[in-house]
Amino acid sequence: MHEPLWGAKIRNLAPLLVLAYMAFMLLTACGGVSNAILVTQVGGSVIAIDPGHGGYDPGAITSQGLYEKNINLVIAQKVKTQLENTGAKVILTREDDRDYVADGARGKKKRKQTDLDYRLGLIEQANAKILVSIHVNAVSSGTKSGAETFYQKGAEQGKVLAEYIQNELRQVPTMNKRIAKPGEFYLTRKTKTPAVIVELGYLSNPSERVKLQQFWYQDELAKAIARGIARYLAST
Repeated sequence: MHEPLWGAKIRNLAPLLVLAYMAFMLLTACGGVSNAILVTQVGGSVIAIDPGHGGYDPGAITSQGLYEKNINLVIAQKVKTQLENTGAKVILTREDDRDYVADGARGKKKRKQTDLDYRLGLIEQANAKILVSIHVNAVSSGTKSGAETFYQKGAEQGKVLAEYIQNELRQVPTMNKRIAKPGEFYLTRKTKTPAVIVELGYLSNPSERVKLQQFWYQDELAKAIARGIARYLAST
């Protein structure tokens, strides 16, 4: 018995209809009508989230004993949860307070480089579609504030990803309205994956330092990063 012509057409169109539905849901979820996000992994893509620093390297340290590495990890875990709750596959380059310095590495630069090379290996092994490295900033002045997203100069897809994430971060309550910028970072320079460095605020700013430790603000930052990632994925 032959299958009706209309039945064959519907069957052939089914995959396209599913993809169209997923794209619609993704864009709807990221359009500001809801804080919910829906990320679909078309083609089995993987998202890599790098909590900056860790282990021997604390990152920025405040006089109150607050370590950047701890804030980075907490927010990275929240981003991972946001994305995984909607079906995305996410890897963290570290799940706890650790580093990947090679045995025998000597000197600050060499130790840091071996740590980052190991992370780059994890990202490459996972065949990650994008890389988002999470940090918080600090400067000698206590007046600077706001999140900033950096991309490698000349990396077009990195720039697009950075702009999507930065646009979402600008919507976080009380956020200083900064823009995505080019920068020079070992991690973004050495990877072929579209990659960004997200500096989520300034520990050197007293009011922002308080917010960066508050759960509600961490949640808002994580949701913004996840929405930016979702918008980027929907555009590729």
